[in-house]
Parts: sequence; structure tokens; C-alpha cells
Amino acid sequence: MRRKELEITDPAALRGILERALSCRVALADGDEPYLVPLSFALDGADVVLHSARAGRKLDILRRNPKVCFEVEEGVGVAPAVEPCDVGMRYRTVIGFGVAELVEDPAEKARLLGLLAAKYAGAAPAGFPPHEIARTAVIRIRLRELHGKEHP
Repeated sequence: MRRKELEITDPAALRGILERALSCRVALADGDEPYLVPLSFALDGADVVLHSARAGRKLDILRRNPKVCFEVEEGVGVAPAVEPCDVGMRYRTVIGFGVAELVEDPAEKARLLGLLAAKYAGAAPAGFPPHEIARTAVIRIRLRELHGKEHP
């Protein structure tokens, strides 16, 4: 990282940003074309969990190339200044790299969907109907590395 003074290296701080962020932008490589998609996400230990329809471009790409990069952010805002060229941005961001895998086991899918429900709905349901589990793809990203940056 060029601006080392802005780097976040504390694992707890990186995890905190991941826990509080509401959207995850996942970058995929579709041959020689990039493809970026915003998704809801949750954490499962050191893994990032996503869900999706069972068909579509994102899954087609992941089946060919499971390597991904993702970005989450919080605290984004404009840092005003008198001079236009001095205007800046405030942010805390985490960029991660990993390998995505489709979760096929229905019980594990249900557990991971519960993590997503708890994050966005405040509580996981007592259970998911089997047809909902069957029609939902669950993606686990096994993280290889994380990088954080903060501009307060």
C-alpha cells in the first residue's frame, strides 16, 4: 500500500468493518472481462457468505474461475474544504481476496442462510422451508488475504 499511514492492520478493526458493512461488491473475472456485482453478505468465522439465485452470470463465472476479490466500506462521506482541489473523502474500507465455493449440503446452506437473516433481519428464522433452500445458491468465500484503509 502506497499510503502506509492510512493502512488498517489490526485484525479486529478489519473484522469490525466487515461486520458493520451492509453491502459487499464482488469482482469476478469473466475471461478477459471484469464483472462486478453488489451483494448482501455475512461472516462465518473467517469466511464471507453470499447468497444468490441458482442460475445466472455470477454463478456461471464462479464455476469457471472461483478466484474473487471483494470490497466493503463504511463511514463514507465528503470531507469539505474551501478550495475545490482540497475536497477529500472519509472512509474505512476492506478489500479481500479469496476462492469462492458453492455450498451444496442443505443443512449447511440453512445454517449459512441463518447468518444472513440474522444480519439483515435481526434474527434467524427457526428454519427454512426445504424448497427455499433448494432454490437458493449459497456461496462461501475462503479468504486468502485482507487489506484495510482508513481516511478519517
